[in-house]
Amino acid sequence: MQLLLIVCRLINIISQTLLSIGNGDTSQALGKRIRELRSRKGWSQEFLAEECGLHRTYLGGIERGLRNPSLNNLAKIARAFGVPLRELFGDGE
Repeated sequence: MQLLLIVCRLINIISQTLLSIGNGDTSQALGKRIRELRSRKGWSQEFLAEECGLHRTYLGGIERGLRNPSLNNLAKIARAFGVPLRELFGDGE
């Protein structure tokens, strides 16, 4: 039950983000946010990919907005950063 509530909250956050982004720029905005978080930590794409268990070129595609990552892969990225999943969809404020 608690997991369902968490998933519903996450869907709500993602929906609000999608509405605020608009114009099909969702993948690019997500990629930009991931790149921003990675840069703040001073990590290379290769290092983040290793931390996530993802391939370096796949992660690069996410950052460029060319890939549409699954929820599982987004959770891996958030876990590597040590942030809640919702932090990938906003500025954390």
